[in-house]
Amino acid sequence: MGTPGTGSVTVQGSPVSQTFNMCPNSYPYHCPATIPDYGTISVTVANETFTVSYGSSSDTSASLATALANAINQQTLSPISASVSGSKITITSTINGAATNYPLSTSYTYNTTYYSYPAFTASASGASLTGGTD
Repeated sequence: MGTPGTGSVTVQGSPVSQTFNMCPNSYPYHCPATIPDYGTISVTVANETFTVSYGSSSDTSASLATALANAINQQTLSPISASVSGSKITITSTINGAATNYPLSTSYTYNTTYYSYPAFTASASGASLTGGTD
């Protein structure tokens, strides 16, 4: 009896790149280089962390959400499963009970050398899965 804990993670953003002059002190020469932002998005549920990388101009919020859901679902002994709709991942415990209201968090990395913010981020529905009852 009871119900499983559930929660969600939403991925936001879009690919970004900037063109820089890599030879700024070599007038009249110009050495342009286009550098995309690259990084990772991680979701941690019940002390298990799932991570995907980005850095391609074809990355989208939806494709990264799908990759994260796939990573979650590939864990054979994991107590959770994931489904995705667009850029939203729904995470559900595979068992019922109040103890399935597992901690939930997100994190990211990005190219801090050239960017002051990440191209993609993720936000959790709360600090834990909710709704799990005995």
